[in-house]
Amino acid sequence: MQARIVPAGNGVRWLLEGMRIFRAAPIGWMVLVLVYFLAMILSLVIPVVGMVLWLLVTPAISLGFMAAGRAASTSGEVAVPMLLEGFRLNPRAQLALGGIYLALVLSVISLTVFMAGQRPAVDTEHLERSVNALGLFAALYSPVMMMFWYAPQLVSWHGAGAAKSLFYSFFAVLLNWRAFLAYGAVVAVFSLGAAGLAATLAGLVLPDSARSPQHLSALSVALAIAIYPILLGSFYASYRDVFAPPEPPPQPTAAA
Repeated sequence: MQARIVPAGNGVRWLLEGMRIFRAAPIGWMVLVLVYFLAMILSLVIPVVGMVLWLLVTPAISLGFMAAGRAASTSGEVAVPMLLEGFRLNPRAQLALGGIYLALVLSVISLTVFMAGQRPAVDTEHLERSVNALGLFAALYSPVMMMFWYAPQLVSWHGAGAAKSLFYSFFAVLLNWRAFLAYGAVVAVFSLGAAGLAATLAGLVLPDSARSPQHLSALSVALAIAIYPILLGSFYASYRDVFAPPEPPPQPTAAA
């Protein structure tokens, strides 16, 4: 299990490769993401417990997306059962990752609330504090994201323990900071451009009377379903570029 250090330009290629992976099975990807969103919404309906359980299984589900990326880039097929990949391969280690992820995310949220403060304020001050709190959360969450960027794949596909996978993932991202900086910049431009294009098309197609919050929410969901698979494909592309993925297990063949 050896992480490669790749050129900065590879970060741009990850997004382009994500587009190619999405084009290999667009319907399958969108169905997969829709099922994921519905499962997340249903789990979060349960107060507190739903959020805890969802955070606990997040690493395992993320491996499912990586399995879909691997399948799309090889066979061109994506199916909903791939989301369960993390529960089939080394599930104990995946749940250990989930427990660590849960603890870290709750710690980041608690620190953000504590450091941002909750003093009453006028609207402008409230907005400023909200922006500061968002920036603080992003800064605190970044190391967590680095640890979990590759950890689920390393646990299930490379046989690493939870602690080792977190260590290798963190330093793999750190050593490739140039590629990730380029990747973050191109993803930001792509996402903002897609959102701007969708808003422009909605303004041209929908009359003023139809631009309700409900329509805007539906547009946001549709945009997420269209964009998220591309980002998931790019996540797999970055993993394939930095870590040489093992070959998927051979499928059993019918006896002659």
